[in-house]
Amino acid sequence: MKPSVRPLRFLGLALAACSIPQSVIAAEGDPFVFNQADLLLGVKAEGGTGNQQNILFNLGDSVAIKNNPNQGIVGNIGADLIANYGEDWFERADVLFGVFGNRSNLSPAGSPGTPPEEAGRTAYVSRASTSPGSAALRTSLSTSSLGNGCTSYAGLKGTLNDFEDNNTDLFFQTATGATIMDQSEHPVSWNNSWSVWNPNGGGAAFAVFTGGIQNSFGKPVTEVFVDVQRMVPSTAATYVTSVGIDSSGNIRLVTSQPLTAYETWALSFPALDTPAKRLATADPDNDGTVNLLEFMLNGNPGVSDPSILPDLDASGTNFVFTFNRRDDSEAGATLLFQYGSDLAGWTNAAIGAGSSVVGSATITVVENGTAPDTITVSVPKSVAVGGKLFGRLSYTQP
Repeated sequence: MKPSVRPLRFLGLALAACSIPQSVIAAEGDPFVFNQADLLLGVKAEGGTGNQQNILFNLGDSVAIKNNPNQGIVGNIGADLIANYGEDWFERADVLFGVFGNRSNLSPAGSPGTPPEEAGRTAYVSRASTSPGSAALRTSLSTSSLGNGCTSYAGLKGTLNDFEDNNTDLFFQTATGATIMDQSEHPVSWNNSWSVWNPNGGGAAFAVFTGGIQNSFGKPVTEVFVDVQRMVPSTAATYVTSVGIDSSGNIRLVTSQPLTAYETWALSFPALDTPAKRLATADPDNDGTVNLLEFMLNGNPGVSDPSILPDLDASGTNFVFTFNRRDDSEAGATLLFQYGSDLAGWTNAAIGAGSSVVGSATITVVENGTAPDTITVSVPKSVAVGGKLFGRLSYTQP
């Protein structure tokens, strides 16, 4: 990952981070917009309260998710789940959800992803799993079999985007970003509803996918998962990501890999309530310090707080830089103090777990138990050229 640099007094801050796409969440009342390339999350009830309602949520572009599958929380539909299926929705084994996407026949120019461009028949299909990545991969299907499922999905997509098919079949997003399809209010569209295409006993075109595409709640767990698999004709499926819904209604995209320390930290701040705000390169509080640096320096990404930035003391014979470092920001990361007499050439001084002397820099690390370390970097003024010395931090995560 390539670092970017921002000067601060005599200090520049460098970082490297991966990008994560933002899910599609519009304000309440905005029309539901659903593109062919997007993954659709559908929720239904087999019986009882809510058996005439579907909750539908756009997870975002399928290739963007394939390229960045470990996004964390991308939305929360808890209010919709309660309103449609009752307070006990998470305990109900007759409430199910699944994911489907049809990227068939999209032109290469329409794909934001890297090769393969995914023209032709390509489907993204979920399967029940007990933990991220645990579902067996589906065996290969023919072009016609994949086409059956994709055709059904295309009908559902067309229904959601057909705002004026009659005076009653109009769809709007809720405050959570979801769309509700109600059989009594949308009798025409209900023929292409998630419930119609995903009956438990099969019989609809989606049933061509072995094992069905849904998982049910009502399990002794705190989060229920489906694995999303990518399928092309005559080829075994490949794993893409997993979609989890927890007991609070959080929707999470996660791979079989555990969350990184940064991702865990970012999810702990209510202000970072969208994937875009949780990007390592984002600055949601507009204080000039991006999230990854807030993490390393033990800041709060939802509150402007310039006091976390490294402090420079130039009163003595040395330039002395002092800052804090979180313990969980150390593993697998590279932290460098870089200094030089101009902004073109830099001398690197690696900052490790303990104190050290690297070149002209003396690095002192004070361990504070579970609290962040206090790090001081001292560079003699004698190394300055023409009275100038510049310093910066470079912090890079794998």
